[in-house]
Amino acid sequence: MDHLLKRAKEFCEINTLHDFIFATQIAQGVAVRHTLEAQRADSPKAAGVCYYKLTDVYPACSWSTVDYYGVPKIPYYIIKDAFEPLHAMLLIESVDAAQSYPVILLDDTLSASGKDCTVRVSAYDRSLALLKKAEYSLKPDSQVNAAGSFKTDGIKEDIRFLYTELYVDSVLADDTFYIQNYRNDTGFMNKLPAASVTLTAGNDCALMENTSAFPAVGVFIENILSDTVFTAERNFIFLPAGYKRTVKVNRTDGMSIRAFNLPTHKE
Repeated sequence: MDHLLKRAKEFCEINTLHDFIFATQIAQGVAVRHTLEAQRADSPKAAGVCYYKLTDVYPACSWSTVDYYGVPKIPYYIIKDAFEPLHAMLLIESVDAAQSYPVILLDDTLSASGKDCTVRVSAYDRSLALLKKAEYSLKPDSQVNAAGSFKTDGIKEDIRFLYTELYVDSVLADDTFYIQNYRNDTGFMNKLPAASVTLTAGNDCALMENTSAFPAVGVFIENILSDTVFTAERNFIFLPAGYKRTVKVNRTDGMSIRAFNLPTHKE
């Protein structure tokens, strides 16, 4: 518990058991995803990668990503992002600052081979101000494709979040986000400027729109009363200001969302 608490406090203030559970799950997801993506980017030298662990055999405080009752935890969705067959990633070797981040397009099934692809990388500071945005164009022809390098020279503020988007023939195909430099400013996640996201139910979908001037960080769709049967296509996402997202879910009644900088909203 002492070890878990040490890592949890790097992400947010721990005042309740809920804070502890939330922060330890994020710590796990952040730690594991970098290793998984680095191994994927090292193909074919690395022929495959799996992680410990998926499920529990009894109720416990553990490193499972799906609990004993069948409820996916936050790291389940973070790692799911890292395993997407078509995925734009940043090769991150440390959670601390880096001078550059290699930008890599992973395409396991070659679904984007020969197509016009654009990877956008955006960097934000602790106040969620946009520090830098860059685009990389390529036509992938293999499972691992180098798109370029996101350089941080000229950025005066510390980067806290990195957000990647992959467009294939101008259509969004993948996006994900990374948390950086959090050990140098513990508790900053509790001080992010508030965002506002609307949540409405569609046809087997959760429809979200950020109506504020700031990104919503770690937007998580849940259904507390039906958590053992509720599933979402993806979760724990970064939603920039003005962005909309549609996420497939298996039931829409009783949904709610939470995030680092978002008041709980019930549908």
